[in-house]
Amino acid sequence: MRKAWALLVASALAACVAPPAVDDARRPPPTPPPSTSDAPPAPSPPPPAAAPPLPAATLRNAFVEPGLQAFAATAARQAQAMPDTVWLDDRRARAQVALTFDDGPDDVGCPAVARVLAARGVTATFFLLGEEVARRPAAALALADAGHELALHGWSHRSMRAMAPTRAFATHVERARTALRAAVGDRFVETLFRPPYGDATDDQLHLLAARGVRVPLWSIDSLDWRPGATAETIVATTVSLLHPGAIVLMHCGRGHGEATAAALPALLDELHARGLAPVTVGRLLAP
Repeated sequence: MRKAWALLVASALAACVAPPAVDDARRPPPTPPPSTSDAPPAPSPPPPAAAPPLPAATLRNAFVEPGLQAFAATAARQAQAMPDTVWLDDRRARAQVALTFDDGPDDVGCPAVARVLAARGVTATFFLLGEEVARRPAAALALADAGHELALHGWSHRSMRAMAPTRAFATHVERARTALRAAVGDRFVETLFRPPYGDATDDQLHLLAARGVRVPLWSIDSLDWRPGATAETIVATTVSLLHPGAIVLMHCGRGHGEATAAALPALLDELHARGLAPVTVGRLLAP
């Protein structure tokens, strides 16, 4: 009897201590270890970035020459507003540089420049003044015979900004065309016009555009027009700003040109070293 009672007490105590049994049907399934096959796929590589927009054309000297900043701002705005008419450079930035010479023809500077270019087998663009062509038609013809591209720089070097658009066109474009046609026939580009000082109003530019005229300005001013300019200063200024697609402003008339001619060999050497071909404006802007 005592033995049975002891067994009953032990059984009751075990029931109080042991946890209740859980039906396997109601037991939550064990959490499986993470599987590499169930991991989310690796993110796809991002699509290639779109090509950055071409930089806005500008006069590079404006970054270092405070006196040119107002002109540079106007020219850049006009080039952006009228991209098919006003050019500061070749926006495609191909490995070419257009060398341009203003204010000729004359009897000293332009022939000196032409001799250096001929010796190096290079042709360039000469923006000629109509009144100078009328005085020296043979000098203009010599440039054409050498294979250079001749274009319009107006009749005189008088700013046309104060003129009404129709008068500016008649004075600076049509009259200059007449002088060039008399000197060289059709061996000039009558649709390329660089205003004196590169300065024109928006209304004048709109009229030029309507008549099929393009206005190549420049992205680099060699500053060869400054008093005291030397071959060394011209080379240093131009080389420091060189870039693919540049249009370089130089001069060979109105008392300028000899220092420019002296600078050309070093400048052409630098273009060659950088893989930049010297070309005319027409070739630079060609499709």
